[in-house]
Amino acid sequence: MHILVTGGTGFIGSHCVLELLQSNHTVTVISNLVNSVLALYGTPLHHPMKEEAVVAENITNPYGHSKFMIEKMLKDIAESNKHWNIICLRYSNPTGSDPSAIIGESSKGIPNSLLPYIGQVLSGKMPYLTIFGGDFNTSDGTGVRDYIHVTDVARANLCALNRIIEEKNIGFEVYNIGMGKGYSVLEIVEAMENASGKKIATKIMPPRVGDVPYLCCDPTLAAIKLKWTAQFSLEDMCRDVLNWQKKNAHGYVDDKNKNLKHG
Repeated sequence: MHILVTGGTGFIGSHCVLELLQSNHTVTVISNLVNSVLALYGTPLHHPMKEEAVVAENITNPYGHSKFMIEKMLKDIAESNKHWNIICLRYSNPTGSDPSAIIGESSKGIPNSLLPYIGQVLSGKMPYLTIFGGDFNTSDGTGVRDYIHVTDVARANLCALNRIIEEKNIGFEVYNIGMGKGYSVLEIVEAMENASGKKIATKIMPPRVGDVPYLCCDPTLAAIKLKWTAQFSLEDMCRDVLNWQKKNAHGYVDDKNKNLKHG
């Protein structure tokens, strides 16, 4: 099948393209991507969150609100035109890289994702890891999040595509894509220390506006209807982040020419 992938040049999109190619699809790529995320759960009333737990009043930041509005528009489209079949995937925190290290997360400046940020501290590019919030109501005071390997995210997209192809008339559906287990920032630090064999310097700062103590999803519905479950562990994520950064110290930039690498 010939598949159009929006956002196929980005971190998640490039892994989706790789998964599609490995499944013998023909792929056309354009650069813009909109996905859904767990941020639209805001401050959830119950843990882990199920898909129906989204309440607009609980969302704590503009980013979460933007995802909520996009989902609402897509739902309206599907309900007003029965020819549309739409699946929204609410990712937890994608990280890692393809185990081959041919693609990965190439950030400009300080990475937004925790594990690549820690990787830059380990490589000496950053002096320490800034931890926002050290007195949350969690086991060690740092924020807890659900993490998911980016290859598992790519697989989830392929499973969603297969469901649309096979079922044909699904209308609008939403699925959580995560491990269903939360890890605190300090637990991630410990896991990266174990994977690298090095100590990681940290500095705790006040939490940012909109930060919530705990965000972890329930992926049961995806397991039932998409036939998808996470295959990679936290240890796998740490290994693949470090492997990518080791083999691609400057991301997608060639060491000699400082130009984007091709192929």
